Amino acid sequence: MSLSKRVKKKFSSAIIKYNLIENNDKILVAVSGGKDSLIMLKFLAEARENFFKKYDIIALHLKNELIENSKREEIAKYVKKFCEEQAVKLIIDELPVKTESKKDKIGCFWCSWIRRKKIFETAEKYNISKVALGHHKDDIIETLLLNLFYHGKFATMPVKLQIFDGKITIIRPMALIEEKEIEKLVKGLEIKTVKCACPFDGNTKREYIKNLINNLEKEFKNIRVSLFNSTNYEKIEKIYLN
Repeated sequence: MSLSKRVKKKFSSAIIKYNLIENNDKILVAVSGGKDSLIMLKFLAEARENFFKKYDIIALHLKNELIENSKREEIAKYVKKFCEEQAVKLIIDELPVKTESKKDKIGCFWCSWIRRKKIFETAEKYNISKVALGHHKDDIIETLLLNLFYHGKFATMPVKLQIFDGKITIIRPMALIEEKEIEKLVKGLEIKTVKCACPFDGNTKREYIKNLINNLEKEFKNIRVSLFNSTNYEKIEKIYLN
């Protein structure tokens, strides 16, 4: 089985296993321009005609004001082109990170909080009840350790989560796919991806955890499988953290 078919099978498996999509769903797909969100959008777009449940998707791209203006516009232009190729409607909006924050608050957590807030506001504005985020299997594992090490909680990203009294449901259809598979697939499909231009990229607790897992994997070959399997979605406490 080719890499593309194998990854698509995992994508479909997550949707079916966790019942992420229902008939006549309207899904807001958060698209940054990075590899994870582009592959997620591509798979969702391709499955519209063949999946046994019918649904519609709308992409949302937020232009982060922390990123230099010319780079911000370049990313937005590429996302627009990619969405046109997938025949997906795109909403482009601003992400006012600096204007909504005191300078001492600006950082990954604050930026992520503002981004989620903007995504949910957009979903409400367009009467959309489902939001698709591109977090993959490694994101879920890393979040598990972040919560355990820094917050003393055995909790991680849920594959499916209802918020605001059930008005919005967050879904993560990439949950069963490993990051290395996405990286190989992007190269194989020759999809151009946007390198993160965030000034905080590469200097975060998440990056530290990622490197820690990579180092531990040299001795414990199945560490990713073991960590993921420990996240029993029927019993584990689930909290929404990015």
